[in-house]
Amino acid sequence: MIPALVVFAYLGIVLYIGIFAFRTRQTALAEDYFLAGRSLGPTVFLLSLFGSNMTAFSILGASGHAFANGIVTYGLMASSSALIIPVTLLVIGTRLWALGKRHGFMTPVQMFRDRWECGHIGTVIFVVQAVLLVPYIIIAVMGGGTTLRTVSNGVVPFWLGGAIVSLVDNTITVLDGPFTEAKELIGGYAVTEVRTKEEAIELGRRLLQIHLDNWPGWEGSCEIRQLFVA
Repeated sequence: MIPALVVFAYLGIVLYIGIFAFRTRQTALAEDYFLAGRSLGPTVFLLSLFGSNMTAFSILGASGHAFANGIVTYGLMASSSALIIPVTLLVIGTRLWALGKRHGFMTPVQMFRDRWECGHIGTVIFVVQAVLLVPYIIIAVMGGGTTLRTVSNGVVPFWLGGAIVSLVDNTITVLDGPFTEAKELIGGYAVTEVRTKEEAIELGRRLLQIHLDNWPGWEGSCEIRQLFVA
């Protein structure tokens, strides 16, 4: 039962992060919900992509396929994970990102609809995406049910395991979008005495520089407020 307890603890932490991020959200913009406010640095973005690809299809499906078919699975999965996906992101993804940022697009539907000035093409793309996405979601739920049933030695039935995974995932997605884990805000404050406004700005700049020197790719901000004048 220890593996099952570890899985439940992980699901509980994920659910807490989603609810915490939702309650501490400072804005309710669609851009913040869908794209994490366009504020993801390269490190967090790559980790999010990695997590998005570590699905039941990759972990359970690939293992089962390898058991049944042998080493050929490595070539199949490695070609997509190590070649096709990175090249597609580099050649196509970066250009789509630039277009989205320039014109304010948040979804492929918006981009194609505005590019061809046709609302119907947006509807078609939405339907195609939904058709492709629904089986993937079902596989994830089935994988969750299978995993929890296995690690709990049958104590958690298949249907309940799938329901638990679906409930946790849907809750955090509905509350805080697809990038919940990447939108946490860690902040603090300091009170100091300075003689001039320029000195206060310089202290703020040095504070941010410390983060950049020790955390490459870090993104953040510093707000300076005057409390009182001596």
